[in-house]
Amino acid sequence: MKKRIGFAALLIGLSATAALADGWFTHKFGELRAYHKDWLTVCADKGAGPCRAVQIKLVPGQGSFVGESRLSLPHLGGAEFGVVLYHRGLVPVADGDFVFDFGAARIVLAPGEWQLGEPNLVNLLETIHVTDAEKQAQLIALMRSEMRVSVSHVVEDGLVDHTDFSLRGSQAALLAIQELKDR
Repeated sequence: MKKRIGFAALLIGLSATAALADGWFTHKFGELRAYHKDWLTVCADKGAGPCRAVQIKLVPGQGSFVGESRLSLPHLGGAEFGVVLYHRGLVPVADGDFVFDFGAARIVLAPGEWQLGEPNLVNLLETIHVTDAEKQAQLIALMRSEMRVSVSHVVEDGLVDHTDFSLRGSQAALLAIQELKDR
């Protein structure tokens, strides 16, 4: 009898491990996470909550996990993802464009196609999100297929600020979220 219970416990333990064997792990904050090259997938509530793919540009020796810049792609459902950009010191000119340059392709977000803050959190500093659905879909498609993106925008006095992101692993991160949510 004890052998059967022990064997059953072993099978349950192995099945739980197998469910997370694709790289997912539970973080101490209760989030389900997985690394995909330069990208991290994060799903709240041990995977039951909202998910996003994140690429953070850290400054060596800074000691902060927030980083200098962050590109976050929140899952909107199915194959749809949003685009949220954080950049330390970001104070965009209200009528300025944001340019996402992928090398072979450029997407320009004109005023009205982006908004300060995150969706439903417009009071966040140094953050914008894409509000134009067509441009958002174009950005996600390029992020899935390209290796780098440089984001630039006009700040005060006509100066241009920019930040670069690696897209290595972005496709895998987005697919992992889709697969997790389709289970």
